[in-house]
Amino acid sequence: MSKRYLFILSLFVITLGVSIASITGCSKLVPDMINPEQSVCGPTDLTTAQTLLFSQGNDQFFANRTTATGLGPYYVATSCGSCHSSDNRGHPFTILTRFGQTDSTGNKFLAEGAPQLGTFCLPGYTPEQIPAGATSTKLIAPITGGVGYLEAVPDSAIIAMAEANTNNPDGVRGHPNYNTIPAYVTPLPGAIPRSDGKYICRFGRKGAVYNLFEQTALAYNRDMGITSSYMPLNPYNYQDQTASVAGTPEIDDQTFASVVFYIQALQTPLQRNAGDATVMQGQNVFVNIGC
Repeated sequence: MSKRYLFILSLFVITLGVSIASITGCSKLVPDMINPEQSVCGPTDLTTAQTLLFSQGNDQFFANRTTATGLGPYYVATSCGSCHSSDNRGHPFTILTRFGQTDSTGNKFLAEGAPQLGTFCLPGYTPEQIPAGATSTKLIAPITGGVGYLEAVPDSAIIAMAEANTNNPDGVRGHPNYNTIPAYVTPLPGAIPRSDGKYICRFGRKGAVYNLFEQTALAYNRDMGITSSYMPLNPYNYQDQTASVAGTPEIDDQTFASVVFYIQALQTPLQRNAGDATVMQGQNVFVNIGC
C-alpha cells in the first residue's frame, strides 16, 4: 500500500471513531424519543358520549395535516402529535423558536412575524427568518398528559399558595401570572380577575396562556398554520409581504372542541421504572430537598 493510501485510511478510521464517540456521548445528554407503545396517558373516567368525543379528539390530535387540510403556509409541525409524541414532552428534534419578547413591555416584532418562527413553509413562500435585533429562544413542547387537572385548579387555590409563600424562609416565592385573555375565551368557573381585568394564566411558557381552549387555538395557528373561527388569520411573514385574509376556517368548531376535550381528559402519566434503584434514589433526593 502507498503511504498516501495508508494516510487516507487512517484519517477515515479516526473520523469514524470520533463520530461514534460523539454519538455515544450525545446519547447520555439527549433523551430518547418516547416509545408510542409506552404511552400511558389514557383518558380519565368518561361516559360513553365523552369516550366518543375523546376518541375523535385523539384522531385529530395525531392526524397529519397537508395543504389540502389547511397546513401552512408557515408551520413548525404537521400534527399536534409531531411535537407531543404519545402525549408526552417534545424532543430536541422537534424544537420551536420564539423571538422578539425581551420584557413586560410587549413584543416589538409582531409586524415581522413574531412571536413564533415558522420553521418550514410551503413551496412558493419565503422561509421565515428572525429579524435583526430580535432576541430568540428555542423551546421543547411540554407534556400534555394531565394538564386538564392543572386547568381545574381554582384561582382561589393558586392565590392561597402564593400568599402562603410570602414569608417563606428559604426565599422561594411563587407569583401567579396575570394576562389579558382574548375575546373568544370564556373565563373558568370561579375565576378571580385582577383589578385591571387580567386573569391568572397557567399554560404556555411562563404561564402566558389562560386555558387549554386558548392554547389549542394558538397551537393550531402558530404551529401548523391552521386557521379557526377563533384565530382566522394565518401567521404573517413580513418577507413575503402578503396579507393574510380571513376565509373558511381550516378546522371547524366541532373538531376543534374534540381536540380541546381530548387534552383536558388525558390522565396523568404513570411513572416508568418506579422500582429502578436510580429512580428511587432520585425520588428520595426530590423529597428531601423540598421539591
